[in-house]
Amino acid sequence: MAHRRRGDPVTNETKENNGFSMGIIRFLSWISLVLILVCNIVLSALITNHARELLLQKQKDFGTLLAQSADYQIHRRYSIPLTMGSRPLQLSDRTPSFEPLEQVLSSVFQGAKIDSTRIFSWDSTVTYSTFASELGKRNIASPAVERVRNAEEPDLEVISAFSGWKSLFALSPEPGAFILRVTYPLSTQNRLLSFEGDGPKLDILEFSQDITEDYTAIIRFQWSILALAVISSLILFALLQLFIRRTEKVLSARVQEKERLERELHQSEKLASMGRVVSSIAHEIRNPLGIIRSTAEHLLRRNEKSGTDKTSSALLGAIYDESCRLSTTITDFLDYARPKKLVPQPVDLPALLNQALVFLGNSLEKNNIKVREELPPHSDGVWVMGDKDLLYRAVYNILANAGQAMEHDGEIRIEISEIDGKIQLCISDSGPGFSEEALLRGLDPFFTTKEDGTGLGLAIVQSIILSHEGEIFISNRSAGGAMVCLTLPKADPQENKPSPVE
Repeated sequence: MAHRRRGDPVTNETKENNGFSMGIIRFLSWISLVLILVCNIVLSALITNHARELLLQKQKDFGTLLAQSADYQIHRRYSIPLTMGSRPLQLSDRTPSFEPLEQVLSSVFQGAKIDSTRIFSWDSTVTYSTFASELGKRNIASPAVERVRNAEEPDLEVISAFSGWKSLFALSPEPGAFILRVTYPLSTQNRLLSFEGDGPKLDILEFSQDITEDYTAIIRFQWSILALAVISSLILFALLQLFIRRTEKVLSARVQEKERLERELHQSEKLASMGRVVSSIAHEIRNPLGIIRSTAEHLLRRNEKSGTDKTSSALLGAIYDESCRLSTTITDFLDYARPKKLVPQPVDLPALLNQALVFLGNSLEKNNIKVREELPPHSDGVWVMGDKDLLYRAVYNILANAGQAMEHDGEIRIEISEIDGKIQLCISDSGPGFSEEALLRGLDPFFTTKEDGTGLGLAIVQSIILSHEGEIFISNRSAGGAMVCLTLPKADPQENKPSPVE
């Protein structure tokens, strides 16, 4: 788990403002989706309705043309020849007088998908029908017949097997589901000639045409346009969402970069102020502290040689130890506040670790702490670019902390690997591991879980690693224990001849 710092109030306010802005953008994107869908659906409805009206008008014009043609052909080929003959007509039976009329209508309606044809007289009596049982009946005339008789204008009506909006879902209807019924007043010549002759009394022509195929085509076209509108809206919305997410990622990256720069600025200001304060008091403390330590050491040695006063030796030893600890604390403050200037060069990392382990060997062996190294198989070492003295101090602090965490009977594990062209060093122990608070604040200066600690150990390590353009991560092992990983730039040992590690 990587260590992360908590944001300051300014950063949190920035995050809230960014989150609020992105929330508004997301809300507007959903509003835009609704508007696009509504506009596309309305536009699709207008287009398809117009197309349907054009289709129906085409069918009506064609029906009117058929009726006009039938009227003309009836007059020329039936009414006039019939008035010149003397054949009687019985409405209750199919007499030879029907044959010329049927021939005329068959030739006119050929290929027009006409289901039924009727001719009504002036009193709405069926004088001709494709169904013989309807001849002579007066109660089957539709209201359109009466309207045509009164207005003497054609009447065209679409009859659907589906009621209302249900017709929009009739994608595969049966034949005859949509019928165009044409009711047409025959010409005055037909009426006069038919009254004078012995043929049927011709008044109003009515026929029904099956337009199911054309009507179904327009319904499918309507659904295709609607589906295309919805799909295009969803694609536009998806592209908008993708753009918003990318914008959010870019904005988040910029916020994180701003936070990093703010932390670095804050850290620099803190280091600068700390450096000024520590520098002003270091000389005031170090000189008398050095005198106290050297005097206590001198008196302690003299008293130990005489061996006369054990109580004085114990007190002098305490003074000497505490002065040494205080001197170390002052040195830590100075190192953190005023870090040493880097002298980069290729450094053999395994050799540097061995040097630190040699120095810590006695304390580790005394506490029965074993060291296990897992190094890559490189015969010429693993080289990193950095300052040898600063890197030594960093690995020494980590190893010393690992040894102190276990106290006794434990194991320190050292792993070196290469990741993405960089060298990663991980040092773990079998101790209790980091607490949750330590995982969050372990790299913060002055944070410590030890009663006598300064809280600058890992902070100094972080300062050293960051100055080398590296990274530091602290976490807990799954098997138990703490782990500190350092990532450092890889070096070519041939670039600069390194000085040997002493």
